[in-house]
Amino acid sequence: MTDQGSEAQPNGNDATEGTQPQVQMLGQYLKDVSFESPKAPQSLNGQVENPKMHIDVNVKARKVADDVYESTIDFNARSTSDGATIFEIEVTYAGLARLKDVPDDMLQPILL
Repeated sequence: MTDQGSEAQPNGNDATEGTQPQVQMLGQYLKDVSFESPKAPQSLNGQVENPKMHIDVNVKARKVADDVYESTIDFNARSTSDGATIFEIEVTYAGLARLKDVPDDMLQPILL
């Protein structure tokens, strides 16, 4: 006769012996967006020569509650010609995740 109160896991361990890490996505969202074209419509006339493009990407994470973390990607792009800005765009995209029983040394690789 078997005890129905404790079922064995497929690997032979009791269910209470070890807990598996859990990652649950709670949501994804556009946190901030900005677009500027200060010289428009003059900058659109096609006479801009050799525009330069500068792109920055930054990824970060922070704890917002017990077991809940926010990861964000900041994307900034700027195009200039002869020292004048053609356009600049800034976007922050974020995600919220619940992480349970994840070892501390695994938090950064998962969140970033």
